Amino acid sequence: MTTEFTTDWFTHNIPTWTKEVVSRLEGPADWLELGSFEGRSARWVMENVNINRLTCVDFWGNHPNVERRFDQNTQGLGVEKIKSLTHPWLMQNQDRRYDVVYVDADHEAKSALMDAALAWNMLRLGGYMIFDDYLWKHDEPAGKVPPKVGIDAFLDCWKHKLTVCHKGYQVIVRKTS
Repeated sequence: MTTEFTTDWFTHNIPTWTKEVVSRLEGPADWLELGSFEGRSARWVMENVNINRLTCVDFWGNHPNVERRFDQNTQGLGVEKIKSLTHPWLMQNQDRRYDVVYVDADHEAKSALMDAALAWNMLRLGGYMIFDDYLWKHDEPAGKVPPKVGIDAFLDCWKHKLTVCHKGYQVIVRKTS
């Protein structure tokens, strides 16, 4: 199968994911990816992690070429593709459980906070939540607050229920209670 990626915002995360998450997983994992873009991280997970189920939730908005590339890049891998905004999907699927949740959908503080808060109940005890773009700065119009503010708010509100495993451009936490 031919893959087609236009950007690579993922592969620099592989060593951290391998050390902090993948090497610590016990048995086949249920993995939730909030925001999938062209499917680079989803493809890596399916090819390099002992996976039971990978669910990818993305809206793809008005970007049919990006969605087409996701479909092409994950074809035949058994990925569960959900075309939806993350918040409504998370609210409607609170009965699902995951070992890993990757938060990388909307790059605004309020969305990162809301995705994490809604996905937290879906994360199994001992599971990992990975936040992307913690140190990213917006070059967009004023009024958009970068993800770091929302991620910090989440970390503060849930600090007694998690352990921070890694903090850099990404933040990785483990659910402890």
